[in-house]
Amino acid sequence: MNLIDYANWTDKVWVKNINPDLDLSAEVLGLTEEAGEVAGKVRKYLQGRPLSREELAKELGDVFFFWSRVAKRFNLTPQEIVMMNQDKLESRQQRGVLIAEGDNR
Repeated sequence: MNLIDYANWTDKVWVKNINPDLDLSAEVLGLTEEAGEVAGKVRKYLQGRPLSREELAKELGDVFFFWSRVAKRFNLTPQEIVMMNQDKLESRQQRGVLIAEGDNR
């Protein structure tokens, strides 16, 4: 399955709300919740606890699910996003500002 197929597949399993604004809220909150779960697993790992590769992959999959939902809502394809991100990071690297602060560096 490619990234676009996956993003389209999320429509099959997403339980829609009556109000589309509630869908957007649920998608963004789901993304932050799942990212927090990834952070929690990594925090425990840094404290010396074992990190299950499978459990981490499941949580990252949940992050990707919600990431795909938010992208799709704004008519952004996964490929478009990763290509734009690659261009942005390469530009920052060339200019020596990968570590700097701020959105537009």
